[in-house]
Amino acid sequence: MTRRTIRFAPDVDARLDQLDAGQVSAYVTEAVRDRITRERTLAALAEAGYHPDPQKAAAAAAMLARRPSRALRDAAVSRLADLTGLSAGALRDDLGLGE
Repeated sequence: MTRRTIRFAPDVDARLDQLDAGQVSAYVTEAVRDRITRERTLAALAEAGYHPDPQKAAAAAAMLARRPSRALRDAAVSRLADLTGLSAGALRDDLGLGE
């Protein structure tokens, strides 16, 4: 293990303050490893000839961060029920969506 002294932006520092002192190192290590994985994935995609549009990627990330509306969830469950032959109620229960 290597010890480092680093500075954090205020919002990051506030998040780290919410952790127990013993969790900060593991939290930062996990974040850095996640970043390494993303960089390797993007490099592999680029090597394969795929170059994602940053604006489209940001829009997709924002969309995924939002919880879908009840109407959209109901439509998806209904479509899945049609495709699988299962009841919409059973699918909602299996997916943890309730009624």
